[in-house]
Amino acid sequence: MTFANSKTYIDPSVKELGARVRIAKKANEIESPTGMAFSGEVEDFKTQITHPPKGEFKETSGPQAAKQTATVTFTARGEHLYERNSTAVIDETVEPYIVDKDGNRATLDADGYYVVPGQGKYKVTANGKDVDVEFIPEDNFLGTADGISIRRSDNNGYDTGWSTKFPDQEANINGQLNTMDGLYIPTVTPIEIEGVDKTSTDVQGATQKGTPTFNTTGSNSNGDKIAISPSAEYPAKLLDPATGLTTDAPSVTVDGEGTYTINSSTGEVTFTPDPSFTGNAKGVEVTLSAPVGRNKDGKVQEEYIKTATAKYTPTVTPIAITPTDKVSEDIQNVPQTQTPTFDLSNDKTAKITSKKLIDPATGQPTDESTVTVAGEGTYTIDPTSGAVTFTPEKDFVGTAKGVSVQATATITNANGKTASITSDATYTPTVVAAVPSASPATSKDIQGATQVGIPTFAGTTVQVNGQDKAIAIKDNSYTLLDNDGNEVSSTPAYAEDGTTPIGTFSIDPATGKVTFTPTDKSYTGKVTPAKVQAESSNGIKVDTTYTPEIVPVTPTATPAETNDIQGATQTGKPEFKGGTVTIDGVEKTVEINDAVPATFDDGTTKKTVEGVGTFTVAADGSVTFVPEKSYVGTAPAVTVVREDKNGTKASAIYTPTVTPVKPTAEDVSSKISKALRKLVNQPSLKVTHVYQ
Repeated sequence: MTFANSKTYIDPSVKELGARVRIAKKANEIESPTGMAFSGEVEDFKTQITHPPKGEFKETSGPQAAKQTATVTFTARGEHLYERNSTAVIDETVEPYIVDKDGNRATLDADGYYVVPGQGKYKVTANGKDVDVEFIPEDNFLGTADGISIRRSDNNGYDTGWSTKFPDQEANINGQLNTMDGLYIPTVTPIEIEGVDKTSTDVQGATQKGTPTFNTTGSNSNGDKIAISPSAEYPAKLLDPATGLTTDAPSVTVDGEGTYTINSSTGEVTFTPDPSFTGNAKGVEVTLSAPVGRNKDGKVQEEYIKTATAKYTPTVTPIAITPTDKVSEDIQNVPQTQTPTFDLSNDKTAKITSKKLIDPATGQPTDESTVTVAGEGTYTIDPTSGAVTFTPEKDFVGTAKGVSVQATATITNANGKTASITSDATYTPTVVAAVPSASPATSKDIQGATQVGIPTFAGTTVQVNGQDKAIAIKDNSYTLLDNDGNEVSSTPAYAEDGTTPIGTFSIDPATGKVTFTPTDKSYTGKVTPAKVQAESSNGIKVDTTYTPEIVPVTPTATPAETNDIQGATQTGKPEFKGGTVTIDGVEKTVEINDAVPATFDDGTTKKTVEGVGTFTVAADGSVTFVPEKSYVGTAPAVTVVREDKNGTKASAIYTPTVTPVKPTAEDVSSKISKALRKLVNQPSLKVTHVYQ
């Protein structure tokens, strides 16, 4: 039986109703429950009334990203079905559940949450007859959420998913589903943001980057603060250090420090330091005005926009050059080379661009590749490699003062600007004395003889860097030095006075043997020494002397005498012998030069002495004297001159004597007898006849 237009009671205090069932044969007799009926029957009775449960509408409000909780109350009404005087209760054996917008049981995630994308997630837990609700908003959700509908049942089996039929007298609890389900709606309010300063560190000249960040002052349910990032719509901006105000310009410059450029969409700040800047920069401030979240419609409300400032501070580590001094050691007069080194602490933005010598005279770097240190030598740098070559003066030995090398490193930033740093290193060479020895030579020989002498030159051995190094005499380095110090193979030889030329010196460059060839064979005595030089393998030239001595040799002469009668021609020959001396135990003679004819002391070969006679000298020194017929007595001596092969002259006299002849009266026969007797005494003469 169906009763149409039944009335629902909204008063839960009404526990039962009276009921009448009336039947009749005519319909009009039952149109009214009361009144007269002429047929049928009327039955009156009472029936129990049950009332379904109701939920509660609950709202909460909390800060952004913070978990909100609430307890939604559920109320059972009326009496328990079929049990009089027994109150209906919420059936706690039946778990409450969330109802989606379509009135269906909501689907939960693995953790038991009902997730509303873009808003948050809900979890319901029975708390006796009531329900505890937990809402965890998404980090960037703001405003009033859609909320959730919660449904429970009572022990009558009725749930809260019913709707009022008399909304003017009893409104539905749940305005979303128009039911009596519990309704929970949370509201999320925005919180402030704060800036997080950033720092960075890099080497001098290098571009650095840092991104100051922004987040909420409060944390989400996980304890994390919510990052608020700039975007093209809500850009990050720089604060101009000069004005302290926000600028729309993408870059600002801090004098003496560098340029800061911001990517407004990301907030990343690029710092391009001046290449000369080092240390902690003043930095730059970045400001951001951006929404901390959006409502369920994805809209940004004015109160959602928050502003904060953060600072970016870069630190620039200076680049340094570490110099390494160098030393070297070698023998005298030999070039030495070393390379002072320079190491960059970081070559990211820097490189060594030059190496120069420091001029000892000025103390300043010079563009010249060679400098001279008086008394030491010259230093020459290879500007590419930085190798320094020391060429010592010939006579310099010991540790040199050395030279300084200045390296320049150029630091270049991303904008092409440059700065320079410098560092000095020293190069100190040591020169070990290595001079060959030289001993003079002498010789002695007779006048006119060619002489030879060999001065002694010897190398040496020295220690260099802990090792023996032999120094030898260079092949074919023997030479003579003339009066001007020039190297020559021959040179005039001078008398002891140093000015009178008397011969020549010549030398064999391979052996060092010096030959003295006299040209003036008349000179005797000491000869001005010849200077003889040799060069060692390390280029040291040493000299000594060769001194020949000429021993005089004088020829001897013995006078001659003859005697003959008056008028007779006489011939006499003085005796000439070459001079003889002993040299180093060896007897040496200079012979008479037979190629040069003898003469008288006046250079003539014939001499007439009036009243005496005529003298004639032959080439061999024989003198013929033809006296005048009347001359008798000892004639004046004549001097005969001869010379030896050196041209040294010797003289001797020739003295003839003329014996007078006195006539006698002896007869002819007497004379003949004497003559015959002489003849008879001749063994081959036979006298056959004598005439009277």
